Amino acid sequence: LLQQLGEKTGRQLLQQARGLDERALRNAPRQQVGADVTWGLRFSEEQQVSAFLACLCAEVFARLRGAGARRVTLKLKQKRPGHESAKFLGSGGALERSKSVALRGGLASLAQLQDAVFALARELRVPAQEVRGVGIHCSDLTPAVSAGAAQPPRAQGSLSAFLAAAANASARASAAAVVG
Repeated sequence: LLQQLGEKTGRQLLQQARGLDERALRNAPRQQVGADVTWGLRFSEEQQVSAFLACLCAEVFARLRGAGARRVTLKLKQKRPGHESAKFLGSGGALERSKSVALRGGLASLAQLQDAVFALARELRVPAQEVRGVGIHCSDLTPAVSAGAAQPPRAQGSLSAFLAAAANASARASAAAVVG
């Protein structure tokens, strides 16, 4: 190795092959924060999509941990006509649709994030029955608020907790529709 690649490169590759790397780690600041769900999504009504988007917004806002963002992107996977996924409840072969919006003054609240995402979803015009995946991403991040300020609750981090919250929101939305 040393003869083929030279002294410096040969030693570096040999050390790395042994699992040794003396280079310093760099902690680069985050450039975006988001969440994607691309498996198991089947909706029959627009209300279900709205409830799911609201829960996913809450997850993304919690992941921001007080930081702001100047751009929000919504990504939707739309079922391709006449195509079914090879995997059970998968999103395979779906059309990728995305739209983003720049926020004047930056992102300051969960309600502002939800409003932006709902507006983007209306612009994309994907029928509820054809949604196969959803992603929400905040980019152009601004620094977190001061340490003394209130921060959003930390995400639970489990898919089952997220889906349970989505089911609860859907049930509340359905109950409100029946009452209203």
